[in-house]
Amino acid sequence: MDRRQFLAILAAASCRTALAAYGDAGGESAGPIAQSQQRSTAGSAESAESAGGMSAASPASSASGASLAMHRDPDLQPFSSASVWNAGIGSGARWSRPEDPDTLDLRAPSTWINAGEWSMPFYVGAATDPLVTVTCTDTLYPVSPQRIHMPAGAVPAMPVNGDRHMNFFDETQPGLMWSYWGCSGNTETGFTAALGTVDHVCADLPGDYNFGIGTIRQWELDAGAIHHALRIVLPTSRTRSPGSTWTQGIPWPMSHEDYNGPTEYTGNVIFGSTIGIPASIPLSSLGLTSGGLLLATALQTYGAMLRDTAGADGPLLFFAEPSAEGSVVLAQMRSDLPKIQALLCVLRNQSPGTVNGGGKPIAPTPLPLKPGLC
Repeated sequence: MDRRQFLAILAAASCRTALAAYGDAGGESAGPIAQSQQRSTAGSAESAESAGGMSAASPASSASGASLAMHRDPDLQPFSSASVWNAGIGSGARWSRPEDPDTLDLRAPSTWINAGEWSMPFYVGAATDPLVTVTCTDTLYPVSPQRIHMPAGAVPAMPVNGDRHMNFFDETQPGLMWSYWGCSGNTETGFTAALGTVDHVCADLPGDYNFGIGTIRQWELDAGAIHHALRIVLPTSRTRSPGSTWTQGIPWPMSHEDYNGPTEYTGNVIFGSTIGIPASIPLSSLGLTSGGLLLATALQTYGAMLRDTAGADGPLLFFAEPSAEGSVVLAQMRSDLPKIQALLCVLRNQSPGTVNGGGKPIAPTPLPLKPGLC
């Protein structure tokens, strides 16, 4: 079964699941470092494809279409079905008002979706690919040197003076996801990163230093469906620190903000906030393109989380993987961003006891991960 057949089956399965009874959201635990590094021998993936000079993450193969329709591959959508990232906004969600200071700051800056540059490349390595050492130099949240299969020629996100993110899956270690920031090097000599995390794909919560979570993937644009929360960035002038230190009072499910957040943030949106479009807003009446409706539906059904900041004059940012640059659907999303941004609100009751607002998730129950991983 090839990649196109797989994505068609997965998209159809998502549609069928949407007609099923809704499931309950589950809780999760916090922490910026990997929760587990156990190895699993189940599953195998196709080799990574090259797109636009980047190797895009490839789906894992399966023995039959029936199996694919019943399970989720972690290199396409990681983390548990109960994860706050996958469970969907709840019917009990309470939202900020249009006149609230944080709503105004959320809607005020320009907005964009990073893809070709300043974004999140994903690489899936096969057993025949180079085994490369990635060394993280962070001493506050240390990650031991990791040996990861990755496609030859894998490179960090552009530009060369940017954040230089890299995200990895390895067919020989199918239970893990690696995410790094500030990468330099190559697949011949190895990579060095300034920050990073190693997360188990079955966990409820990725580490705070998982930079890839919430990225719009190329396969999702192809399938016309996004079934997870998104990652956003706001400028420091629109962001607020809830405490006097970078770990004090951070909204669940995050555990810390930028180290200098308490002195650098001057806005009103608390770092770590969950944002979205209230369910009461009829998206079909807004005159959105098909791409814009795809993005707006994801924000209404799953929301987004403030995971990072930009400079004081920066925009509100979403992220799509680099291979999405040039996509018609991405262009449609970008063209509709002003309409979508004008609808965004801050979720007032995000907590372990009221995941995504609590109540019945308005999203369909996510497909479980492939057997043998968890």
